Amino acid sequence: MAHGNTDGAQEHQCPVVASQVNKEDMMNARFEGIARMLTLEANQKAAWTAYVDASKTMHMGPKKTWDRPAVDTQDRLERRIEMQTEGTEQLKAFVKARAELLKVLNPSQKYVLEQTEMTHGKMSGDMGGHGKMMGKGMMGGKGGMMDHGAHGADKADAGDAHQHHQAAPAKKESKM
Repeated sequence: MAHGNTDGAQEHQCPVVASQVNKEDMMNARFEGIARMLTLEANQKAAWTAYVDASKTMHMGPKKTWDRPAVDTQDRLERRIEMQTEGTEQLKAFVKARAELLKVLNPSQKYVLEQTEMTHGKMSGDMGGHGKMMGKGMMGGKGGMMDHGAHGADKADAGDAHQHHQAAPAKKESKM
């Protein structure tokens, strides 16, 4: 089939927009699943809704845009400050909403929420998290450079884990 053929052509959506819609759908499904696990009572639903809204705003909310490109490094740095300030405000709103939710959840619900937050985005075998490089020999979670395998898959080597960082003991020479 030639590239210019329009017979039976499908309408294509911009990949960025498509991935954003997919991300939003995935986020909605995730929150619906967590809500089912929490078995929220009527008096907890307002706090839950505020938590979900704050999380969505923080992760997918509108980002600051400018009507002209940055002209120099100073302009770029000032824009970074604006964006980071906006992100900090969104994070503060999320932290506040989360604290309010925790006030109305019972201990078992708090446990479920903590567990789902802690494992969010992790695939089976994922050894890192946000901002961490995965895999042995790199920075990050279990098996990472900072861990040296002591808690990772190479437990048999845990005794040797730090040897390459320790100075070898000085050999005592015998003069006898």
